[in-house]
Amino acid sequence: MSERNDREDSPGSKNVYCYQPLNEAEKQIRIFRLAPGKAGEPVRGTLSITSINRFQRSKGPIYHDCYVKREPSSDINWNALSYVWGSFARNKILIISSKTLAITQSLCVTLQYLRDPDKGRFLWIDQICINQEDENERAYQVQLMQEIYRRATDVIAWLGPGTTAVRDMFCAIASIELISRGPNTIEYIVKMQLSTNSEKQNLLQVVLHLDDIDFNPKQALRKLCKGQDEMMGNAWFNRLWTLQEAVLNYTLHFQAGRQMVLWEDVFLVFSLLINFRSAHGIPNTDEPYEKLMTIKIYRQHHAGIVDESLYSLTRYSIDSVREASDLRDYVYGQLGIWNPRATDFVKPGYSASVETFSWMPQ
Repeated sequence: MSERNDREDSPGSKNVYCYQPLNEAEKQIRIFRLAPGKAGEPVRGTLSITSINRFQRSKGPIYHDCYVKREPSSDINWNALSYVWGSFARNKILIISSKTLAITQSLCVTLQYLRDPDKGRFLWIDQICINQEDENERAYQVQLMQEIYRRATDVIAWLGPGTTAVRDMFCAIASIELISRGPNTIEYIVKMQLSTNSEKQNLLQVVLHLDDIDFNPKQALRKLCKGQDEMMGNAWFNRLWTLQEAVLNYTLHFQAGRQMVLWEDVFLVFSLLINFRSAHGIPNTDEPYEKLMTIKIYRQHHAGIVDESLYSLTRYSIDSVREASDLRDYVYGQLGIWNPRATDFVKPGYSASVETFSWMPQ
């Protein structure tokens, strides 16, 4: 991976970061190295240019919807960030190679949580790694989006700093990860898929720490359900692009604040809570579970292990529940999960009018 060289800055913009062009023929992308830093310090980093072909997608063993952790595909571990832009106003400053790059306030906050105080980390973040002022580059990078998310070491779904209830939920989910960690992980997953309600109740007791002396299980359950509702109310679960980003990689993590949990553990705990909400008189809706089931079905289809009719039924319901800021993204945001070769006949480009896609089913 070669470090970029700054081009000569034009008069009046000496402190503004200037992107070096990417070579489309070589499928070049930029990787952002987030520099270490402590709370209150400016957010800094560097950008490097490399070819996406450098990173090979490893095919790990798969059980059901669970993608087993795989070995890194290169000498550099890098995370692809899946997040919601929020306001498009770029009024915060990121320092790149002593130059300034304008970013959104929400991303500035995110980077402060993502950075390590002692060591740098490599990330792919669209707002930083794509020249947002270059329409042609944006279109070209959208064509590579599925490869970027596939070939990253893993994908991080950023859910914001997280409320107290969401952080409590993440602690409970982390308990599942501790239980399942070890050489018998796949056997554990199989047992949980086939377990009875009483067995699931035993597992939930472990998650809720019911053996604690001064512990009120019903109160703790309500706290978890509050965290579940707040987590699923996050805008990340309503955006179209984030669905594709959640599907393409073997390893998907959710992160709130500095807490991180695996997708498989999120789905398992939420599945357990559905039964117990009803049993304890806590209002329950289908929407949170349906959102997770959509991700699960898409991930299964992407792995080639789901019934095509079920996938098709889910796909045609997506446009009514997922949002996009640009109508063209209802096409571009799903290319990578429709068909791996979809970009061979649909070339993303924001100069195309919305009417260009009038041939598609409504």
